[in-house]
Amino acid sequence: MTHGEAFRVLGLRPGASLGEIKRSHDELAGQWHPERHAGTPQTAALAATRRDELATALALLAPPVPDPVPAPDAPHAAPAQPFAPAPSAQVQPGVESSWHAGQGPTPPPPRFAPPGPPHAQRRSTGVRNMLIGAGLALLGILVTVGTHEAAAGSGGGTYLIMYGPIVGGALLFFQGLGQAASS
Repeated sequence: MTHGEAFRVLGLRPGASLGEIKRSHDELAGQWHPERHAGTPQTAALAATRRDELATALALLAPPVPDPVPAPDAPHAAPAQPFAPAPSAQVQPGVESSWHAGQGPTPPPPRFAPPGPPHAQRRSTGVRNMLIGAGLALLGILVTVGTHEAAAGSGGGTYLIMYGPIVGGALLFFQGLGQAASS
């Protein structure tokens, strides 16, 4: 199939953009879908032939672009050059290294970031959690006592017990207390 025939199959003029090519292919492939032409064996064969022509035209005009990321099971290529220490890391003649004799100076110890946020930030986070937790617990207690008093004042009835804010606020308070004390 030539480029001119491929454009003709897709119903486009030569020079159409990649987006137009793909859009035309998708529309025509939908029109020639086998389920739409399953009435007789002749129409099914015609639909299959048209879909093959459309796929060939698409492959010719818009070849698939290889994926830059290799598949997980693809074999890995060998490095172009084996690892060699930098010239500045070479051992001077007659100088022994405690790392490996003749293989360069002792490498510097690895540098690790300290775990967690700095002490001041951890302390301020703990204080903030303590204040929020105390506020939630206090709010839960005030709502519980207020609704109980309102129910008792009217001669009985139902009232709210705010378990969630009371328990959650207390847990947050003690978590903040632990954070503030550990810094």
